[in-house]
Amino acid sequence: MKVLFISSLFPNREQPVRGIYNLYQITHLSKMCDVSVCAPFFWFPFLKKGNKGANLKNIPSFEMIQGIEAHHPRVFYTPKTARSFYGYFYFLSLLPFVRALKPRFDFDCIYTNWLYPDAFAGMLIAKEFNRHYTACALGSDVNMYVSYHLRRRMILDVVK
Repeated sequence: MKVLFISSLFPNREQPVRGIYNLYQITHLSKMCDVSVCAPFFWFPFLKKGNKGANLKNIPSFEMIQGIEAHHPRVFYTPKTARSFYGYFYFLSLLPFVRALKPRFDFDCIYTNWLYPDAFAGMLIAKEFNRHYTACALGSDVNMYVSYHLRRRMILDVVK
C-alpha cells in the first residue's frame, strides 16, 4: 500500500524536532507501507520567519529524513486572519504539488494527523483523486477548533 502522509507538523532541516512524534509514527508505518510525506510550511508574501522563528529560506523543497521521503511545499495563509479559509488555502496550495507527485508516487490513501486544516485539505485531495483518507485527532483541533462555527463544520465533514 502507498500512503501519502500530509502534515504541517513534521521535522525539516530548519526545525529538526518539529512534530517529531509524527516522524516516529511514519518511520514505523514505513516498515509496513510505502510512505511519502508532504510536510508543507505556511507561507505569506514578505514573511521571512515561520512558526517558532524558522527561517523559511532554509527549508528545502525535498529532503530525506531518517530514510523517509519528505516534501516541503508552500501553503498560502494569511497570518492571524481568515482562519476559516486555511483549509481551502491548504488544499489549493497542495493540489499542484500532489498532481506533480502522483505520476511518481501513485498513492492509495492519504493519512493526516491534525483535523484542521491538514485533514480537511487531505479529505479534499482524496476526493479530487478518488482515494481513501484517514485522519487522527491530536487535541486542540477537537478541543478548541470546534468552538468556531465554520471550522467545526469542516471538522465534522472530515470525521464523517
